[in-house]
Amino acid sequence: MTLRNQMTRAAASWRSWAVLALTWGVAFSAAAGTLTTVNAAPNVGPPGTQVVITATKTGTDNCGWQADVYVDDGDNNPANDVLYAPFEAGTPATRGFGGSDPTKASVSFTFNDVNDYRIEIDGTQHNNKPPCSGSATGSLTIEVPGGDNNGGEPGSGIFFEAVKEAIVEMKPKPQVKLAEACAEVDCCTVLTYIPTVTGHFGLTKPGGVVAWIGKCFGTQPGTARIHYTEWNGTSKTAELEILEWGKTMVGTKIPANLSKFRYQNAQVEITPKSGVNATRAFTFFPITEIKQLTPSDVQIVECGDDANLNKCDWNGLGGSPTIRGYHKNFCQIWVAGCYEDDQDWDKFKTVTLKNDWGIAWVNTTKSYTSNSEWIQGPGAASAGATSYKANYQWHVTLSDTVQYSTFIDVEGPRGVPHK
Repeated sequence: MTLRNQMTRAAASWRSWAVLALTWGVAFSAAAGTLTTVNAAPNVGPPGTQVVITATKTGTDNCGWQADVYVDDGDNNPANDVLYAPFEAGTPATRGFGGSDPTKASVSFTFNDVNDYRIEIDGTQHNNKPPCSGSATGSLTIEVPGGDNNGGEPGSGIFFEAVKEAIVEMKPKPQVKLAEACAEVDCCTVLTYIPTVTGHFGLTKPGGVVAWIGKCFGTQPGTARIHYTEWNGTSKTAELEILEWGKTMVGTKIPANLSKFRYQNAQVEITPKSGVNATRAFTFFPITEIKQLTPSDVQIVECGDDANLNKCDWNGLGGSPTIRGYHKNFCQIWVAGCYEDDQDWDKFKTVTLKNDWGIAWVNTTKSYTSNSEWIQGPGAASAGATSYKANYQWHVTLSDTVQYSTFIDVEGPRGVPHK
């Protein structure tokens, strides 16, 4: 089984189990209508065409549906088609039939990549609405201008003209669309300047396996690399390991040791043996790491001095905490003039994180020598927050001691400074 088939079937399996789990976990009423058709308007157009995908159903009650768009590779086997990533990322995951016409609903999307597409709609929960029953499929073609789809005279697009001039068999039927012409000849050989990356599937982070989907990659392996930027602005290029190479898919592995970059839009470059490359932007995710902040990451604003001995850099509880405090009351109950409890505040400067770093967790240990002392603080921390402020109010009674240790762990891109 090819890498592309494995990844496509894995995605289909995941989606089936997710829908099944949702169905078991929520008690729905009977589906409010059955999906009947899905249409694309227009269903043929050049790159940059805004297409309205309209779903229809029976019944007047609202129900939930979703649309998925696949790149149709032309082998008449839907299992081999790959999800079109730009549509999946750029449109709502679910929709309902809540408009003025309860039997129709639509979603719009601008298609920029030349492909034949298969559109599929299925029922799914939307907000508090049950899923529609049934499903439907439709088609869409985005092609380079160069011919009249209604049977008129062809245009003068460079793609159509290049094929027409190179293939003698096409001359008796010049109205044929480029897609039909390319069914008779390898247009990727004739038009060596049109390799195209239309999407990807996989894990776009160091060590991840990614399938880059497109056209005209050829059958002989070429090269693949990514271009990205380190956190300090340095431009970097990394060669990808080629796992599989085909006309419409290149399977790669990103080097696992890449670091020093933040979450960003990077660029893949696929270069077939023809030497003409194809590029496409994608989201590049860093490997994250967790580390503990040190005392140098925080600053003492105020160390309460109401006790006889006060330290905000005292580590009496062991380990290597980020923040620590110690306050002792030396007064004895029989000593004249020394009979008061002590109470005050310890305050620290707000910790501010940068470069996509955030709080992972905060853990505080407190210690007392009797049940009459207490420490309040340092306060809750929100996971992923980019700042945190620690304040402590403490109370110590006669001849007793209070102390605390706080450990602050943060998470962020590997090799990138947190401040």
